[in-house]
Amino acid sequence: LPPGHAPTAGALPPGHAPTAGALPPGHPPSAASAGPSAVGAVGKATGPNARTIAEVFAEKQALSAKKIRVRGRVVKVTSGILGKNFLHLQDGTGSEQTKDHDLTVTTAEEVARDQTVTFEGTLVLDKDLGAGYRYDALLEDAVVVK
Repeated sequence: LPPGHAPTAGALPPGHAPTAGALPPGHPPSAASAGPSAVGAVGKATGPNARTIAEVFAEKQALSAKKIRVRGRVVKVTSGILGKNFLHLQDGTGSEQTKDHDLTVTTAEEVARDQTVTFEGTLVLDKDLGAGYRYDALLEDAVVVK
């Protein structure tokens, strides 16, 4: 192939091992493989305003503009966007098909991926940040509750 030309599918040299998606054992995850992971059941937060993530979506109209508390596992972190950290939180409730399993949280707190944490913040509905970033439900300005 000419320099700078990308190989097409099936263009591997004879005898080359197949490149079927999996990384070799012990290889660190790539950015592409660092997506959300399946989350088992996480205990519900405590307190009068505590909800599971599925409950937040089921009751979102009644909870709009109210402080709520959720506990879950951080499955994705994007730091420093609009001066905040954006996190995806899952607790094992809801489903991917009905899109009530993953709650986006904005916070100033530094939280690591795969950490289980309780957040308290204000639920905002139909938030449009532009550039295609629209949220049916967003837990804004959340703080970690210890």
